[in-house]
Amino acid sequence: MIAKNDGMEHVIDKTMTDFLGQEKVKKEDTDWTKKASIMKNKIHPNLWLELRKLSAEEFRNHFMDSPFNPVYFIKKFPRWRQKEIAEAVKKAIETKTKYTTTYYTQHHSGRDLKIEISLCSDGELRAWFSSEYMNCGNGDYYLILNENVAMFCEKD
Repeated sequence: MIAKNDGMEHVIDKTMTDFLGQEKVKKEDTDWTKKASIMKNKIHPNLWLELRKLSAEEFRNHFMDSPFNPVYFIKKFPRWRQKEIAEAVKKAIETKTKYTTTYYTQHHSGRDLKIEISLCSDGELRAWFSSEYMNCGNGDYYLILNENVAMFCEKD
């Protein structure tokens, strides 16, 4: 293989290039596992027991489409509702009780927002946040990890 650098040609051993390429993939893989681990550690002790049991690598593999960036979902709501919603979400998670709220956008380019916290039939508390296109049912879906942070899960 020939590489050009500053107008000069250099012969590079293909094996070395492949090896370097593999090392780069391993580093990126490790970085994603680290990001997944950081997000996994943000899960409130009352939420998502089955996810908290996963290793960082299993967690990363379970959510391959997630960039593992924290989303401060309360801030997506209008400012005048944020305090009320934040208090209700915190209380629902701490007391393991059901809570649902929806904000329907008032303009055509906005999104309908919904938080749902539910004690499921298996006794596990789970929480979701969705941001859907107005009157459409398509949008972005997140897992709520604690009273402040959600994690992107999927888009449809």
